[in-house]
Amino acid sequence: MSNKPANTRELNINEKWVLLFFVVTYGQLIGDALATNAPIFQCKLVNSNSNETDQSKGSNLQAKKPVFLVHGLFAASLMLPLKHRIQEAFPGTVVELPADFSGFRSMTALDKQVKGSFGEKFRNFSDKHPGGITVIGYSQGAILARAFIQSYPQHNVDNFIAVAGPLDGQYGFVGFNEFMYEFLELGSFLGYTSNVAYDFFAQNYLSLANMWHDPFQQERHLKYNTFLSTYNNLVSHERSDDYKNAFVKLRKLITITGPNDLVLYPWKSGEFAYYSVKATSHDRIIDNFTEREIYIKDTFGLKTLHELGRIINIVHPGLSHLDWVTDDYVIDNFILPNLA
Repeated sequence: MSNKPANTRELNINEKWVLLFFVVTYGQLIGDALATNAPIFQCKLVNSNSNETDQSKGSNLQAKKPVFLVHGLFAASLMLPLKHRIQEAFPGTVVELPADFSGFRSMTALDKQVKGSFGEKFRNFSDKHPGGITVIGYSQGAILARAFIQSYPQHNVDNFIAVAGPLDGQYGFVGFNEFMYEFLELGSFLGYTSNVAYDFFAQNYLSLANMWHDPFQQERHLKYNTFLSTYNNLVSHERSDDYKNAFVKLRKLITITGPNDLVLYPWKSGEFAYYSVKATSHDRIIDNFTEREIYIKDTFGLKTLHELGRIINIVHPGLSHLDWVTDDYVIDNFILPNLA
């Protein structure tokens, strides 16, 4: 008698090609990172209390509350420009940038990262600074930071800055959707991807599958996505109250995203908006976050934060995915003003 989970089956040839594309396409992120001269798999991360950063341009501004950075896919080092800029602008500010689950290990299932050393460093950092901290999550790190916060109701996070992150999931690939929208039927190819992403093994081992959110197969998404559905409190689980209480504890939620990102699809997922339940595979109707079930039913506290005036949504066109954490203009105008 087979012990395979009920939703596991042999993938057909089309789905195997999709799985290959699903993983390999994210190698483009490595190419983009290399273009910025950022080391990908081996990087020296400056210690939080180190004086190695050049503070010769430092201001006389008072240090900010400690900052915990959560990197995205592949390279923790992509956030080094942000770390250095914070310490340059606000000398004495403690900034921690862990390299846990960097490189290809960044593709580890998100719940394993939450429960593993990465999540443990967040919890320890939070406990160490009871006066409050800022958490900045970039790209995949934004949804991971969200999970860190929601799963730890005793956190001391004042401000959570989510930078170009798939806060309610992803439905597309790097540089792929625009071609598909223009020349092919979007739903068919991405439908094959959903067969891969919602497989039991993909959900248990691959972060990209955890972030996959097929808007045209919502019932299937709720049933088989073991990560997003849980943190959105759209399925019953024993920690639903904890997840909501931890989220509404935030003093500020700042989302930063833009239409020219070309990695995040839909880009409005970066502010909890997403494809409408009324959309079809041939259109791209987006519901604002206030029109969505997670807001209307206040499943994890998004509506509560909004009504308390604690949400700031920043949208800026013309910026690529890497600009958000590497460009001084972007950092100075969108991130530094929102540190606690």
